[in-house]
Amino acid sequence: MVPNLSLRVSPLVLVLAATFALAGCKPEDPDTNPDAACGDDVVDDDELCDDGNVVGGDGCSADCLSDETCGNGIVDPLTIEVCDDGDANSDTTADACRTSCVEATCGDGVMDADESCDDAAANSDTTPDACRLNCALPACGDGVTDAEEACDDSNQDDGDGCSATCQPEVPHIVATEVWEVGTQGTGDAQFDNVGDIAVDADGNVYAADFVNDRVQKLDPDGNFLREWSYSNPMDIEVDEVGDVYVWGDWVLRKYDGDGALVGAYKMLNNSTNLNSANHFAVSKVGDEVATVNLYGSVQNLSPMGTIATAAAHEVLLTTKSTADYVGQFGVFGTEPGQLTSPYTAEYDSTGRLFVFDVDLNRIDIFDGGTFVSEAPVVMALETNTGFAIDAQDRMYFRRTGTEVMVYSADGAIASVFAVANVNPTYSISEYLDVWSDPGTGDTFLFTNSAYSIHKYQLEFVYW
Repeated sequence: MVPNLSLRVSPLVLVLAATFALAGCKPEDPDTNPDAACGDDVVDDDELCDDGNVVGGDGCSADCLSDETCGNGIVDPLTIEVCDDGDANSDTTADACRTSCVEATCGDGVMDADESCDDAAANSDTTPDACRLNCALPACGDGVTDAEEACDDSNQDDGDGCSATCQPEVPHIVATEVWEVGTQGTGDAQFDNVGDIAVDADGNVYAADFVNDRVQKLDPDGNFLREWSYSNPMDIEVDEVGDVYVWGDWVLRKYDGDGALVGAYKMLNNSTNLNSANHFAVSKVGDEVATVNLYGSVQNLSPMGTIATAAAHEVLLTTKSTADYVGQFGVFGTEPGQLTSPYTAEYDSTGRLFVFDVDLNRIDIFDGGTFVSEAPVVMALETNTGFAIDAQDRMYFRRTGTEVMVYSADGAIASVFAVANVNPTYSISEYLDVWSDPGTGDTFLFTNSAYSIHKYQLEFVYW
């Protein structure tokens, strides 16, 4: 029998065939493949990732060494990372890279080495005693009045009203006369016993020309502008929009700045003495008029028909918009908040009412009829004392005709200076008003004599 040679294979042939077969199907070892590289979609031992490209910003960096996640210890340039210290990232450790891979900064709530405080969102450049936006502690001179400060004018200089330690300085006031307008007569800018003066926001002056039965308006330079008739004008005020309120002949009337009648506040006075006529104040920040009367009761007859009578020791409140009755307050007595002889009143810049009680020789401060505090004065006040409050809530008193005394809002005396008093023997009142020029910030004082009006520029000199 002839053997089947096709079934007989040499062992050498089998070994060679197996070797070639294995060489053709086995994948390359990444550690030994000379063609292995970043971007071949194979993660080699020296790579952290490989997404088949060499483009960063897609979760695998261009060098295949970072998965581009914050906290891996690698600062990835195509992400928002500016630092990455891996496990050392911290949102509580000073000066550490934060867990969002941003550098430590003021406002992140951690006090770093170059910071004095850091309260995160509570940092503020306007809130008293707060950590400031630059992570500095609140301090005198930063423009915010903190708990231990009485003022803060954004500097630490003496001689400007707020000292280097942020305490108020007492000024010496120098009054320089700018102009004097008026002689006795009936012509333009002539007067016959000026009852009162008032200044509007633009510096125009309104004079209650008592004997001449009129109101005169002058511009800031003392030039005559216009007049309108009014019987025996005694008291005059101007509000924040330039409306003019005039008291005389037992009626309080309201005009615009050109003398056109706006409304009438009906007031009756039980006294037969004309010189006991009411004094009143008009708020520049609220809808309120306050009326006081030293010698007799005052009665309000509002357009709405409301009738209210206030006694001599009471303050009557009406609205300046509608002349309607609001209320009244005042308990007779000498205790704080009580009144005996309220002579006149003025509102400050916040709408608080300062009531001058001539017998008690003090100023009582009220807010909406509620007693707030006393502002005592250290001079003997008397009837016909002029009283005004400026934009900084300083109180001005003209007592003897030539003497003006200035107090801070808490009653501390600031300065005393002299003004002119022409024709004092025929002056039913010696009043004053204060105006701050919105353009320059300069402060001016206006006073009246019987037949003239005077304007002074005030210079505040701090020792």
